Amino acid sequence: MHFDAVLCLGNSLPHVSSEHELESTLNDFAELLAPNSLLLLQMRNFDHIMNQKLRWMDRSAVRKNQRR
Repeated sequence: MHFDAVLCLGNSLPHVSSEHELESTLNDFAELLAPNSLLLLQMRNFDHIMNQKLRWMDRSAVRKNQRR
């Protein structure tokens, strides 16, 4: 079975434990893709973000409760 898209979003790939495991995972994705299809990867390490107290969204982008 082949797919038109494979999406791997969020906090999944940062938890792959080795370069070999990452290569194996990417090869598995490639085998699942139909010709001319989409592979969308996101590497967002939430553990690192929280441990370092980093912000991935600027404070000014957060809207407080507002009355209309």
